[in-house]
Amino acid sequence: MVTRLRDGWMFLLGIVLCFAILKVEGVKREDFKACAQSGFCRRNRAIADEAASSSSWTSPFELVSKTLTVKDNAVSGYIKNTKSSSLLTFEVQVLQNGVARIRINENEPIKPRYEQTAEWTLVSNLPAKTEAKIIKKSDNEAVIPMQVPGVESASMVIHAKPLRIDFLVNDTPVLTLNERGLLNLEELRRKDEPKLVDQSDSSESKVETGEWEETFKTWTDPKPNGPESVALDVTFPGFSHVYGIPEHASTFSLKETRGGENAHSDPYRLYNLDVFEYETDNPMALYGSVPFMVAHNPEHSVGLFWMNAAETWIDIVKTTETEGFHLFKHKGKTSTTQTHWISEAGIIDVFVMLGPTPKDVLKQYISLTGAPAMPPAFSIAAHQCRWNYLSSKDVAMVDAGFDEHDIPNDVIWLDIEHTDGKKYFTWDYAKFPDPEKMQNELAAKGRKLVTIIDPHIKRDDGYYIYKEARDANLFIKTPDGNDYDGWCWPGSSSWIDYTNPLAREWWIKKFKFDDYKSSTPALHVWNDMNEPSVFNGPEITAPKEMIHHGGWEHRVLHNVYGQIYHGATAKAVSVREETPKRSFVLSRAFFAGTQRYGAIWTGDNTASWEHLRNSNPMLLSIGLAGIPFNGADVGGFFGNPSTELLLRWYQAGIFQPFFRAHAHIDTKRREPWLFGEPWTTRFRNALVERYKLLPYFYTLFHEAHALGVPVMRPMFFEFPQDERTFALEDQFMVGPALLVKPVVNEGQTVQSIYLPSGPNGSQIWYDYFTQKKVTLPSSGQEIKTTVGIEDIPVYLRGGSIVARRDRQRRSSYGMVYDPFTLIVALDEEGNAEGELYLDDGETFDYEKGAYIHHRFTFKNNRLTTQLLNTEPIAEDYASVMHKVRIERVVILGSKQDNGKLSKVVVHDPKGVTFDAGYKISKSKIVVRDPKLSIVESQWRLELKYQ
Repeated sequence: MVTRLRDGWMFLLGIVLCFAILKVEGVKREDFKACAQSGFCRRNRAIADEAASSSSWTSPFELVSKTLTVKDNAVSGYIKNTKSSSLLTFEVQVLQNGVARIRINENEPIKPRYEQTAEWTLVSNLPAKTEAKIIKKSDNEAVIPMQVPGVESASMVIHAKPLRIDFLVNDTPVLTLNERGLLNLEELRRKDEPKLVDQSDSSESKVETGEWEETFKTWTDPKPNGPESVALDVTFPGFSHVYGIPEHASTFSLKETRGGENAHSDPYRLYNLDVFEYETDNPMALYGSVPFMVAHNPEHSVGLFWMNAAETWIDIVKTTETEGFHLFKHKGKTSTTQTHWISEAGIIDVFVMLGPTPKDVLKQYISLTGAPAMPPAFSIAAHQCRWNYLSSKDVAMVDAGFDEHDIPNDVIWLDIEHTDGKKYFTWDYAKFPDPEKMQNELAAKGRKLVTIIDPHIKRDDGYYIYKEARDANLFIKTPDGNDYDGWCWPGSSSWIDYTNPLAREWWIKKFKFDDYKSSTPALHVWNDMNEPSVFNGPEITAPKEMIHHGGWEHRVLHNVYGQIYHGATAKAVSVREETPKRSFVLSRAFFAGTQRYGAIWTGDNTASWEHLRNSNPMLLSIGLAGIPFNGADVGGFFGNPSTELLLRWYQAGIFQPFFRAHAHIDTKRREPWLFGEPWTTRFRNALVERYKLLPYFYTLFHEAHALGVPVMRPMFFEFPQDERTFALEDQFMVGPALLVKPVVNEGQTVQSIYLPSGPNGSQIWYDYFTQKKVTLPSSGQEIKTTVGIEDIPVYLRGGSIVARRDRQRRSSYGMVYDPFTLIVALDEEGNAEGELYLDDGETFDYEKGAYIHHRFTFKNNRLTTQLLNTEPIAEDYASVMHKVRIERVVILGSKQDNGKLSKVVVHDPKGVTFDAGYKISKSKIVVRDPKLSIVESQWRLELKYQ
């Protein structure tokens, strides 16, 4: 009886907690820590304060030069803490692609420090290490040569006393470690042992607080291992702009955090948390953490990857050259960005990427953390979701609504209410009596279903998932060895320990069709709440002292937990059939390497103009951190958007990588036909445009898979020497060809757009919709354009060729055999080029070569193509696609000084020559049905002038 009463009260408490979370208006900042409330952040900031305030400050860490040795293509030695006389291990590896790895650890710790982040983050086939060479200049200086493709010379210069590491490209410093002397590693000790001499001479109260026990609100973190933080300052000399370290609702070009104009007062925090209705312009931690930063100036780009999955804070300070500490000189007056990286636990394990271009930095980064997954084709189309579609009948009505109003859609989603009592892998059969029939009816139209599966498992002995996991001992533990019991949507819950290989193997089996009852191949998955979100935990997450496989505390791997879960789910969905298929699994939590598994979104945003505006810089930051498949809830999750706001969000979302309309359970229904005309037509027009561009988006996702480059790109990515693009965040590039500036202000009727010039000066742009040409002078130019409610400012870059499919279908599946239109936008020289990538959209056969990849080139009035894939298996795929043709070629910007166009001649691959029909108006030529198959190469289309 006592147990039942206790459980009843706990259930009621869980309901209260859930409703408190549902009904809160705006983020409760007091639920989340600031740096001043985090002991290890305070202690390391105190060191920075002392270093900044003292002209005689010197780092106590020195490299013991005589210990430097070369073994297995790595340079290693010891670092001495001159205040404590203890030793740290030091290792440097140089990889073949212009990446250096530096590791610093305790030499003889009383227990191992966590180094396993690499297991979850790095790929197994890292670029090979180069032959390690040390050129000693003196007892205090050693040089390690580096080979960086695209630069004449590069090197790492190690200064011993005090330790400082400079990275030079063409004799110019681009990155320095420990320039300000903020290196710190709190050595493990037993609680009854005297403290080692600390690097800081700050007061005892300032340094000691929170080392062994720390209280935040009602929670106490016992910290059984005591203080164990690591920290290092990283300087980017000559760089005014740094980017990345998502996820934050802040500016794209990162702000200062310790003084400066319009600065944040706290460091950027990386700690995966459930911060719904988050504030904008704030460095607070959010749902994901990628400790990767890119610095860029007109001459160079560099990257830094701080591989640590514990809670991390990053301070940013910007100085002019004369104020900086750096010993090297730069050309002209430049700014320097100084950063300070602080993590609660683990070791110092950093990678430096020397570019030299933004694309090179991203390619180097994914060579470490893995190529972005090639998504299934349906997943880059439109998704419709809300919490919750109520029944099979509701799903059918929504599905029919898209058809009735001729609005394309590929996916309908089900949230937690579709389950039996929030028990994942189950169905509420009263509301969804025949889930297989429901999925099959969607699949007959080429549509999919996505169901939510969260990591919290309801503690219910009658629930087979819970019972199996408990009996197999697969849950995260409390320090006393019991299964952790926290609160989430089902009430009392436990969490699978996905760091345990047995747990991952078991989880993968749960998605088999005979185990996940009533699931079909048309079903894909949504991983939510995987930070993990714990309603009654500190900061709405798991306590740090919980124990994972191997005896590791949750604190050392918190930020990677959600990614491990995401990866296990993605694999499970891909291998549930005899022939593996590409999975679509959306995750809310993410870390470095998440791109290998699928898409993420920016979490529980709000239906406000502010959140619409902020979605652009957030997605740009995430894409620049190696995760190209990203999006924001279209329309805003919380609240009810005005019809104008919803439409403007659709117009922005169709040019973002992942498009999902989503809404909270308490919001009004907002399917795009519910607002009546002319709004239904406006929503339809926006979505139809997305579907037309699916071939272009799919080609960009292939490029992201191959090279790591974002689909949605910051302006400087394509115009790296134009400083006016460096802080632009309200407009962006979709691939190399399309410039988009969404309308993000209520009642806006005029939009200003900055159109950059090309590397050689002049640049031609075309209004994407009117196809009107805009010719720029020798430098970029800001233009103003009138924007009506239906207008989306989009510009096509001269010199581009974009492939589209212009026939309207109800889903992307219906477009598979549709013909293509090529939009050829000529540059000032009359040239253009572009690519088209095609595969079957669902299997992994593309990895064997079963795909079509064209490069189109227009030059000297001739359009030609080159097949970039000549693998024999490509012929099998080509035989399936041989009837797919190019039905139209639209050439923009044809020069009138060529004379009068007399005919368009097509030379097909068989040597047959014929005239194609065309229409000409001003500088636009439309060639109709040139009778060319999309699988063929070695043809040309030629404009003949009199």
